[in-house]
Amino acid sequence: MKDLSNIKMISTGSDHFLALDNEGKVFAMGDDTFGQCGQSSEGRSTTAPFFEKRFGKPVLVQLPEKVVKIASGYRHNFAITDKGNIFGWGYNNQQQLSHSDEYAMEENPWHAIFTPMPIKKDLEGKFVIDAACGEEFSLILCKNPSNNDV
Repeated sequence: MKDLSNIKMISTGSDHFLALDNEGKVFAMGDDTFGQCGQSSEGRSTTAPFFEKRFGKPVLVQLPEKVVKIASGYRHNFAITDKGNIFGWGYNNQQQLSHSDEYAMEENPWHAIFTPMPIKKDLEGKFVIDAACGEEFSLILCKNPSNNDV
C-alpha cells in the first residue's frame, strides 16, 4: 500500500486492518462501524443500532505512547506500548475489550469503543507483553515486573 511506509507489523480483523510503523505509530483502514479504526465517536451511539462507516485510506490512530505490538480480532483491536500498557478499541458487546464496570452497565452499556482506551482491569502492576483477539474474546499475556513471572 503506497500510503504507508516503514511498516513493521500488520494485523487484520473481519473487514479492517491495522499497520504499525517503525516509529510506533498505528494506522487503521476499513470498516469503522464498531470503532475498529479508532477514530472517535463523533456523536455515534455506543449501542445498537450502529451505522456503517468506512475509511478507504489509512488513518492515524491517536495513542499516547509508542506502540510495539498490535493485535486485531473480528471487530476489535489492541495496541501494546513500550511501557507495557495496553489500549483497546472496537466492538465490545461481549466485553472482549474490558470487563470494567463502566463498559458493562445494564442501563448504559458500551458495546462499541470508538477511541483507544487504556485497559487496566486486573492489570495493575503488570507489564503487558502480548495479546490475541478472537471474535468475542481476547487474551492478554503479562509479566510481573517485580519477579519477571509470566
